Amino acid sequence: MRAREHAPAADLSLVRSGVAKPARTKKPAAKTKAAPPAKAPAARAARTASPAPTAGLDDLELRVVAHDPTGLTVGGFAALAIAGRHGDALILTCPILECAAVLDLADPPRLRPLAAEFVQACGTARDGRLAALLGLRKKPRYARVFPPSLDPRAAVDHPMKKLVEFAGIGFTGDRIVAIPGHLGTHRRYDHMHAQVPYLQVGAALVPAAGLDRDATSDAWSLTGVMACGERDLIVWAGRLFERDGDTLVRVTAPDLADNHNNSGLSAVPTATGFFTISGQRLVEITPGSTAPCAHLPDDHFAFVRPGPGATLLLWGAHETAARAPMWLYDPATCKAVPVALPPDTYPMAAFYSSARDAFGALASASAGTDGHRIAFVPAAPARAALAAR
Repeated sequence: MRAREHAPAADLSLVRSGVAKPARTKKPAAKTKAAPPAKAPAARAARTASPAPTAGLDDLELRVVAHDPTGLTVGGFAALAIAGRHGDALILTCPILECAAVLDLADPPRLRPLAAEFVQACGTARDGRLAALLGLRKKPRYARVFPPSLDPRAAVDHPMKKLVEFAGIGFTGDRIVAIPGHLGTHRRYDHMHAQVPYLQVGAALVPAAGLDRDATSDAWSLTGVMACGERDLIVWAGRLFERDGDTLVRVTAPDLADNHNNSGLSAVPTATGFFTISGQRLVEITPGSTAPCAHLPDDHFAFVRPGPGATLLLWGAHETAARAPMWLYDPATCKAVPVALPPDTYPMAAFYSSARDAFGALASASAGTDGHRIAFVPAAPARAALAAR
């Protein structure tokens, strides 16, 4: 076998002295990948923008399956939740199928698709417009404003920063305000969550000026927006704010205490303030005052909602719930009577319908494969019992 021939080696002494250097073989040029074409701004915008308000609506098979004076059954929802109210209509939503609809409680009831998205929260303006936070967690959030008719074709989207968690939305004057929940107060989650409410400036929602995220209280679940007389009040982590231009300023009022049951804010506005649950007690808050006015001080509650006339619908907690889960209360007479809700319903999802003059609540079990049931009981017996007290 023939020995392999080698080129003569260079004198290493000359190499070290810098006189001669060994010959170098030229390496083949490395192949370089062509730079990907720059993405057009329009393509980036299409990828990050919210879908059209009417996208996916034709694919929703939401319907009223059956109805009678004792209740109605809606179909097409894998799971059902009440996201809010719009007059006497309910905003229904499903976190599994990611859809939302408007249920008009008149007789006969009417169900209209609202969005092919999950509604995280919603709020109504004085002129009847509805603002909704759309999208599930780990998805871009955006605010969609519907006209008073709730026609999706006339809805307008407002871009928001890509955040994971907001807890409430509403109107302050003619502007939208979105309010973060409890994760926005933790430094650990600063990169994912809003630390201050977001206020509409132009078409976008941006962090409100003049606020310090560390100035919030521990009542993180008490968040919302409400119209009280001529004022639009913003409740953020149990404290009251009001818009002044592009800034939110504190309102002189007592702070709300957390309810320790993840029930969130529930409030019924009045001409000068609002009723709410603070520390599981029913209180009346008047801006400008330094102390709340307590109602039914010996009882504990989790929710308050509007009842017939000037009455309040209260969901009891602890020993109060043991006596009766739901109560009808008249602030003028300080009298309360238990409300007989339909069997197998969620008291937390109870409400009063003026169109039916009845109390309604979601059934705690699905009405079979046909849909989910919302049951009703007439409000007249509870109203008569309250008048007789």
